[in-house]
Amino acid sequence: MLLFLENVRTKSLIVWHWTICLDLLIIIPYYFAFLYTNSRDEVHRILEILSKTKSIGTTSHISNNEIAVVLDSHGAKALSLEHTGSKVLYYDPHDISHSGMPLCFPNFGPLENGELIANGKHFKMGQHGFIRDRDFEIKHKSADSITYALKSDAASLAVFPFEFEFTVKYSIIRNGITMKLIMENNSQEIMTIAPGVHPYFAVDNPMEIFLNTKAEIGNNNSDGYREMELEESGVFRVTSDNKDGLKTVHVQGTPDMHLINHGLKKTNVTIGSTRTIEIISDPEVFNRMAVWRKATDSKFICVEPAFKQNAINSGGIEIAARKQFVTELSICVVG
Repeated sequence: MLLFLENVRTKSLIVWHWTICLDLLIIIPYYFAFLYTNSRDEVHRILEILSKTKSIGTTSHISNNEIAVVLDSHGAKALSLEHTGSKVLYYDPHDISHSGMPLCFPNFGPLENGELIANGKHFKMGQHGFIRDRDFEIKHKSADSITYALKSDAASLAVFPFEFEFTVKYSIIRNGITMKLIMENNSQEIMTIAPGVHPYFAVDNPMEIFLNTKAEIGNNNSDGYREMELEESGVFRVTSDNKDGLKTVHVQGTPDMHLINHGLKKTNVTIGSTRTIEIISDPEVFNRMAVWRKATDSKFICVEPAFKQNAINSGGIEIAARKQFVTELSICVVG
């Protein structure tokens, strides 16, 4: 009996050692590839960022000499974005939900009565949809790009009655990142979406935030989504206005405004005297530019390419059966 137990123990040790060896064979090439494609300072910088960034799902990173991005498989979300060591996205490890850049699919904002109406049926749907609360599969990963995918399942069908595959690809570009968003409708019915992207930009001086827009009015979410002129809202002061209708506004107070006819493919957000962030998005896809912050001294400002509230129930983007919706959005530091 003792001889039998000793044989079992010996075989277990052999299996354990082989398991360790196999793990090392997998890890070591990746580690040396990581060292090979990054300088020692870059490696230290990335490791430091990773050590300070907590995720809900699986943590991944992509980087080059200028840009470092930490991502979470939960919601396929960029948690942290740094440019030459400076934070572009706000990150709070104690409030991950209000950090980074959540993806708001299939809808942006709350729905009337908290319900999606599809095919004559009513489904409970929370603010900003359900995608941000789901775990994605990593389909592809390289040093400077990563692709996530989420397929419909029983849980999604209970709130969004469509078969789908949602794919998100992040790629590093000059001075920033770009996102390619693909919603594939695998159902036999028309799917309607009204999406948004919700970046939290890091702010050092909350009193020095400016952005450009062509909007004259917006929906004030702090006043029942009522339409009003920008300065009437009390949270914007127009500082310049040119003949093409392009104006610069100074953000004040606690805005929760959804700008109507914003009309810009490139939106510049100037934070303090040293940094300008450029948001590149399709104004036909995102027909609102939402501006929000929680308090006047918040260490973030949200400038969000978005869609009209409740439009998923009336006037949203229709995706025909067996077709797909594709759009791209970029965040770059330009000054």
